[in-house]
Amino acid sequence: METLALLEISLRERITLLETSNWVEDLNPRQIDQLAYYFKAYSAPVNTYILREGDPSELFCLLCDGAVDILKESGSGQKKILQTLGAGKAFGEIAFFDHGTCSASIVAKKTSTLLIMDQEAFKKLCDEASSLALQITLKVVHLLSQRLRHTTGKLIDLI
Repeated sequence: METLALLEISLRERITLLETSNWVEDLNPRQIDQLAYYFKAYSAPVNTYILREGDPSELFCLLCDGAVDILKESGSGQKKILQTLGAGKAFGEIAFFDHGTCSASIVAKKTSTLLIMDQEAFKKLCDEASSLALQITLKVVHLLSQRLRHTTGKLIDLI
């Protein structure tokens, strides 16, 4: 099984990766430069498990390039693809913020480049740039709200 590989890239390259993500489109260039400091870049070969359902995780991930599948295990143990995410999408936010376990598995469908922030980096961001940390937190709350609305819409069709 393949594993994530840390990419030894410069801060400027991390900034460029963030700039190409629509996830930071409402941040100004100075904020993007500052935020890049708190992320590390990784490569995920095809079929790499980035997150595993049920495992604890403290990773917030931005998909910069490639594609990942979101997999959920059914009661019978069968893994089903819930969704495929492409570049610019974020994931891992639930376990990242509630300090729980991953609600689904994330597997690289294509070779992917990720920017990942762990809890230690987020705490540092909160200490050093609290207004930027608040903006990021509000973006994640918005993302969670959108996903909840989407899930609720799908659920009502099943009832």
